[in-house]
Amino acid sequence: MKAEEFVSSSNVSAFILAALALVVTASIAGGYMNLVSGLTLVVNLLMALILLSINARLGTKAAKKR
Repeated sequence: MKAEEFVSSSNVSAFILAALALVVTASIAGGYMNLVSGLTLVVNLLMALILLSINARLGTKAAKKR
């Protein structure tokens, strides 16, 4: 499965929900600082996914031009 397909599919919303659920449970267990670091982790993962999708799109465009 390509990164672009993964990003465009409904997997991303499920992934985000799972990550948020993890963050919430961790924050309940460990307090406020865990919530903050967990949210930054989720944001970082989202940025990585977005960059992967952009990379995949640029790669397919470059391949089509050749």
